[in-house]
Amino acid sequence: MKDGFAEIQCIPEDFPELAQSIYVMCGDAGSLTLPTGLTTIEAEAFSGIKAECIIIPGSVRTIESKAFAGCDGLRLVFLPGTIESIAEDAFDGSANVAFAITDSGSRTEGYAQRHGIRYFRAE
Repeated sequence: MKDGFAEIQCIPEDFPELAQSIYVMCGDAGSLTLPTGLTTIEAEAFSGIKAECIIIPGSVRTIESKAFAGCDGLRLVFLPGTIESIAEDAFDGSANVAFAITDSGSRTEGYAQRHGIRYFRAE
């Protein structure tokens, strides 16, 4: 771990375009991109989903209780710095997940630190 950010093997050292890097990390199979305009991910909305990678758009402000709970195969979630609230149990049972976050010092970074979730800065 370097400066609180996990070093994840499948992530290129230098990636100029976030969309391209997310594709490299997740591939085209097993990924889910949530629609722009979505503001709340409701309780248990994706609980147990089989996706390996989820891209959450910048329009999302709230992630409710157990929204991504029990997602054993979930490896990476792109979380924008615009998120204002993440339920403490939003990712319960998703032990293999790592976060790609856009803003240092954001709520998403704080959530990752409190829950021991690996994360890295995706600038």
